[in-house]
Amino acid sequence: MNNTQELTSAKGNTLSSLRVLIVIFAVLALGGGTFYGLTTRSQVPTPPTSPFIPSPTKAVRTSSLAPSASTATLVYGVWEEGKSTVKAVNADGSNNVTIAKLPSNIKDVNIISDRELLYIADTDNRDHGKKVNIYNLVTGQTSTLFEASTGFGIDDIVLSGDKKWVASWEVKFAAGANILSGGDSRVYITNINTPQNKIPIVDEQNVSASNPLRYPLFFDAFGRLFLDTFGPNGGGWNLGLWMVNADGTSLSPVPGMTDGAYSIDPIPSPDGTKIVFTGYDPTAAIQLASQTSGVFRPSIANPNLLQIMDLSNFTKTTLLGSNDGAQYANPVWLDTQQRIVFQKFKVVDSQTSKYEGTYIYDLTSGEITQIASLADKSPLEILKSKGNSLLAGNPAQNTGNLGNNYLSSFVNLFLTDVNTNTISSLISGQTLQYIDYLDKTTGKPLALEVSSATVQSTLAYSLQLKSFEIKPIEAVRGTQQNDKAGLPRCRDLLGMDKKSEWAAAQKAGKCSDSPLYLYPEKETLVIVKVKPPAHILYSELVYSDGWQVLAKPSGQMITHDGRQLNKISYTYLTSPVTQPKSGLVVNKKELKDSLEIYATRLGFSGQEITDFVSFWSQNLPDSPYYFISHFSQEESRSLLPLEINPKPDTLIQTVMYFKPLQESINLSPPSFAEIPQRQGFVAADWSGIVEE
Repeated sequence: MNNTQELTSAKGNTLSSLRVLIVIFAVLALGGGTFYGLTTRSQVPTPPTSPFIPSPTKAVRTSSLAPSASTATLVYGVWEEGKSTVKAVNADGSNNVTIAKLPSNIKDVNIISDRELLYIADTDNRDHGKKVNIYNLVTGQTSTLFEASTGFGIDDIVLSGDKKWVASWEVKFAAGANILSGGDSRVYITNINTPQNKIPIVDEQNVSASNPLRYPLFFDAFGRLFLDTFGPNGGGWNLGLWMVNADGTSLSPVPGMTDGAYSIDPIPSPDGTKIVFTGYDPTAAIQLASQTSGVFRPSIANPNLLQIMDLSNFTKTTLLGSNDGAQYANPVWLDTQQRIVFQKFKVVDSQTSKYEGTYIYDLTSGEITQIASLADKSPLEILKSKGNSLLAGNPAQNTGNLGNNYLSSFVNLFLTDVNTNTISSLISGQTLQYIDYLDKTTGKPLALEVSSATVQSTLAYSLQLKSFEIKPIEAVRGTQQNDKAGLPRCRDLLGMDKKSEWAAAQKAGKCSDSPLYLYPEKETLVIVKVKPPAHILYSELVYSDGWQVLAKPSGQMITHDGRQLNKISYTYLTSPVTQPKSGLVVNKKELKDSLEIYATRLGFSGQEITDFVSFWSQNLPDSPYYFISHFSQEESRSLLPLEINPKPDTLIQTVMYFKPLQESINLSPPSFAEIPQRQGFVAADWSGIVEE
């Protein structure tokens, strides 16, 4: 029975573009990161008044950087006021300054000397660059090292340990395509001293999930580039490790590193003679749920071996096995190269695993020691080590592209001494992108040589917390390379090492979009937080323990960096749901009109309805019929609790439910609560799940 007639018709506004995001519903045990609320130890004069931040404490200006006893310098980046700003700070918190202001359309910043940065420049809306540039920190001059091949864009670069060679990955999409599948892929190696000679390594056409490509991972100490095999848009990564000499000769597979042998990208030791990685034991009695092939194969879902390989002879050694459901993540070499730091998880059931702590494995003695200072924290992302010190961070919900990997952005970075089991905050209060952590000579101001003019012009204002954001590029890359349907992949949003969350999401999660609209009575600074059981995975606006926007009565919002939005689009995880017992059944031809009517009956209006109809009509699976329903406002608020300050006078919030049908079925019509009168400060939010 078709019961469209149960609804009252209403018309929406003109369609506008809607950024495609996703909402995944699953039971997760997401550990909340600890936010210490500390600022860097250097402070600055009070900046102009901003509604977004408190005024920093004043400090004395210095005409030059003071010598520092620190032995390490952190280099990090932020997207600040339309620029890609590169900053440096010593491990003791001294000399936190801007060292370079580069164009916004760059990515993949690498340190190639104490006075030079190398990066991908002139990126387009696909995040593909036209060339690789070198920036001199002392002179402020920029030069081009090499350009992309005609018709191609540079997606990634990898440097050798001696900074002599750079491997570049270039891609070209098929005509009219928005994803990598069906396009072409090339890898080149270039000697930085003779950049006019780009050495072709692989040239692969019509790549796809079933016709994978190879892309560069790292160089070793023996002059070889290692490449991973990747099936774009559904095939998955870690399909086989390859190697080639830097001169382009002898391309061959790495022994013992075929599909299923490794669960993450291998991490080379500081001297480039070994790699550490997590592997897969298919005989393990306890495993997380997985798929037989593709992105979420058993070896990716279950990193239940901790292994190393000697690259001089390709001997593989298993350090820790899969006993009692053990799984491992985030292995990092300590500088001694005789110790490895790793995180341990234990599989609880087929859907979840529990974080058990961060440990050190001593390769000489075989001794395993837990790092007590990290025992009671959710897993931090370990970035690098210097001696006995680990640099780690609380990942934010957005990926950044200013570093030499597509890593999470961070809102806090910590230093942990593995010998004394102490932890201290290095920098926080900013959303930043990790670039590198460098050795520094005691007494020097920084590990890098920087123009005194640059330092003097930026010292006074480089720490104003008024516009720090990382460009929101996750959806672009996830769409192009990983998702079959042109949406960001769930695994990207959950993080490379959060296996239990990904398993649960893949098993029970559904994908959708969730925009939040705000209409205060007057221009108001609004702070929004998402509360449990919901957890933010992706946000168009950086989510650092909440969102802050300057909202206007028109619905327009101004972000930290001056961008204007008409909604906050985001992705979240929450508890699973059961199918509603009543709803609407419509055929394909009636879908748009039915969605418009449905949204109106729920209390949405104007642009909210336009976006609702546009999104669901474009993103529901193709089907002759659809079951459409919704959860009550009370149920919706329990699935997605929103803490909005100031509190809205009117909150209209609904979680939808959709299910494609092959034939019409008889259902009782949906019931609708009385549409609330829009009074005072109004907030509106819709999201939904699709049951396939």
